Amino acid sequence: MIRTDRWTAAASIVVLCACGPTTTTNATADQTQVTSAGPPRLVALSTGDHPEAYVTQVVMLRAQSGAKLYSAAGGDPMINGIHTYIAAFGDDAAEGWRVFEIGNFNSWRLIGDRGDNVVLEVSRSWQDDASQVRTATERYIVSVPGPTDTSVTITPVSMSRP
Repeated sequence: MIRTDRWTAAASIVVLCACGPTTTTNATADQTQVTSAGPPRLVALSTGDHPEAYVTQVVMLRAQSGAKLYSAAGGDPMINGIHTYIAAFGDDAAEGWRVFEIGNFNSWRLIGDRGDNVVLEVSRSWQDDASQVRTATERYIVSVPGPTDTSVTITPVSMSRP
């Protein structure tokens, strides 16, 4: 009779793993075969606060300023929680990015990039007087900042189909 308790099964797995091949081949989603080219390396946990980990989406824009739209998760995900920004790299490298908060939304998508401004479609929620959560889809034209700008313009718009 073969003994099949969980300890025996676990020991068998360890033995099988120890005898396994030295290279691993996997198929990616598009069925491309990939094979390890060397031994794996361990990367230690990075300590401290990492605000970049909260970034949920980044879109690089066509503007000469190297501007980008991005969002970071935070706050109440039931009502909005996606803080959305537009940023351009400053004139002085030591200054870094000039960042402007567009708003706090459920979601957003870029529906137009005209170089000097972008059109965003956003989903935004709020709680009405009866404590019901309401959600609306809104659109905004947002000016794209240059490397020395200190403000951007956000204009609500209505969209019509031709």
